[in-house]
Amino acid sequence: MILKKHKILVDELTVLPMIAANFNRKIMFAITRDAPVAELVDALDSKSSSFAGVGVRFSPGAPLPYNIHGTWILAKLVWIRLVLTFSLVVGVVAPAQAGFGPSLVFDANTGEVLVADRAGETWYPASLTKLMTAYVTFKAIRSGQISLDRKFTVSQYAAKRPPSKIGIRAGGKVSVDFALKSILVHSANDMAVVLAEGIGGSVAGFAGRMNAEARRLGMTGSRFVNPHGLHDKRQVSTARDLGILATTILHEFPQYWRYFNAPNMRVGKRRLKNRNKLMRQVEWVDGMKTGYLCTSGYNLVASARVNGKRLISVSLGARSGKGRNEFSKVLLEWSGNGASRSSLRLAKIRNTGGAAKNIRQQVCKTRQRVTWGKTSELGGWGVSLGEYKSAYTADAVLQGRILISRRFLSSGKFGVFKAIQPRHYVAMLSQMQQSASLTFCNYLRRHNAHCEVLTPQTFATYLQQRAVAKKASGKRRTKKNFNRGKRANSR
Repeated sequence: MILKKHKILVDELTVLPMIAANFNRKIMFAITRDAPVAELVDALDSKSSSFAGVGVRFSPGAPLPYNIHGTWILAKLVWIRLVLTFSLVVGVVAPAQAGFGPSLVFDANTGEVLVADRAGETWYPASLTKLMTAYVTFKAIRSGQISLDRKFTVSQYAAKRPPSKIGIRAGGKVSVDFALKSILVHSANDMAVVLAEGIGGSVAGFAGRMNAEARRLGMTGSRFVNPHGLHDKRQVSTARDLGILATTILHEFPQYWRYFNAPNMRVGKRRLKNRNKLMRQVEWVDGMKTGYLCTSGYNLVASARVNGKRLISVSLGARSGKGRNEFSKVLLEWSGNGASRSSLRLAKIRNTGGAAKNIRQQVCKTRQRVTWGKTSELGGWGVSLGEYKSAYTADAVLQGRILISRRFLSSGKFGVFKAIQPRHYVAMLSQMQQSASLTFCNYLRRHNAHCEVLTPQTFATYLQQRAVAKKASGKRRTKKNFNRGKRANSR
């Protein structure tokens, strides 16, 4: 691993076991290595460096070893302050976040990052683009260029945009107020073009404004070419950038928050519900925006008030709408209960650059929407994260718990399994060490999250019960099909 800032090759970093339980506390650690470490002196300015995601703050004046060679040579002990982030502790390999893309939760008032996973990775924003469309529109209103009552004409180009759309014919007129409701409640692509043409003179002109605002806000991983988010491989963003945009809207234009949390809107005799179903499912979630494309998966920026905190979450690349909502809920609940603390600030997250991942195959072709586990891999020690009526909920809980607790995972298999009770599903991890399963569960339980340690015998009993239930289910199915056949023939 290369620490680029100080040009050091770190072969191994061994931290005393107390790291897991002692957040923000001075402890001692030892470095063992196979390369010179003289350059490490550069770190003695009390500025945080980063070792594989673990922030390390060195105390000024601490003695440091250098010109040390050889294998597994113990250096002098050095006092440090560890600021835990939400990446892997060195030497620990966590399961991949299958089924979900980049994610982020932060405090909108302080910028404190509470959960982050690949937050700087390039992604297709889909209809989250309309957050920037709304922001540029709000600024045009504030500058006096337009007003909420101003009416724009629907062009042929706008009328021909594919759904989601309101469907007003070309030549019709709509107010800015109506167009804003349409893009933020119903995610209407045609109304996004109406705003773009009315404010920017053309889609290209409006996109220029969008990119200018992105640069001003420091959204270095974002580029916009249209106001609606329909697929264009050039139009990309990151969870970090979208978080910056969301919190900017919240603070600069609180008077327009009603557009982001309206439960519905009326169009003639139609009443169109807000596409953000999480607001209807969770009372403390109070708004923001959804997005979906085959190429991007299901995206969501959600705002919530939890235990006196104003939190914003960004979840990208979910394989289903239900999974997206449940995953966001899991991360917001965890962040709101005080379990997550960090010195990392939103603006300090680095965008990684590169091309956006196209996940059309998983989302719209193979439809791999749940991380199903393999019964053949059940064994050893493990944990159960609960039984749920929905496979989507079980999967979201599984992926969320792995993300927020992954520093305690060194190995293991994971997945969603059918419970013994019909139409119920269990989120489980297996093939863990006994100590790892105990540590993992103890951590979750301390923060009021369900976790049950599973022994090898528990897995054996589960597999036996599954086999019996499957056999009984097969018999019932055969009888049911036979009866249907008799009735059909009698007709």
